[in-house]
Amino acid sequence: DFARQEMPARRPADLNGVIERSVALVERQPAFRLVSIERRLGKGLPPVFVDPGQIQQVFLNLLTNAAEAMPDGGTIGIETRAGDGDMIEAVVSDDGAGIPEAVRERIFEPFFSTKRREGEAIAGGGQGLGLAVSWNIVERHHGRISVDSAVGRGTKFTVRLSTDRSRKGREATG
Repeated sequence: DFARQEMPARRPADLNGVIERSVALVERQPAFRLVSIERRLGKGLPPVFVDPGQIQQVFLNLLTNAAEAMPDGGTIGIETRAGDGDMIEAVVSDDGAGIPEAVRERIFEPFFSTKRREGEAIAGGGQGLGLAVSWNIVERHHGRISVDSAVGRGTKFTVRLSTDRSRKGREATG
């Protein structure tokens, strides 16, 4: 399934609306019981040119990962804002444990998970596909996804998507 992901059916979409639908799908799940979600969604942002269902999957993955990084509760922040050029940025942050620097460069690799120990799953552990799939989706949308994290201070993922319907891969990814 990972290798057979569909190409996006891109169209203009309200990124704030995609994010709000993502939040509505996850906020009542058990992992979010002790988590508050703070939204700082920019007003008047132009539509991004995306497949809304695929981009929703990216935010579902990021929100779920953020909640799982805070098993004792915490805050997830979601911010949207204008970026450079024709890009709109969405930032998902948490105040969880953070990602150790030694593994940060591998988090977008398929089947790599910080939720498993060598050879075994840990409680709530994933299959290591969520971030790989998210990276792939954003790349197919000619966008970028990046991470900033520090152990003990939390993690911040920034997704950059274009408002330009003619974009043909001019953006670097990663």
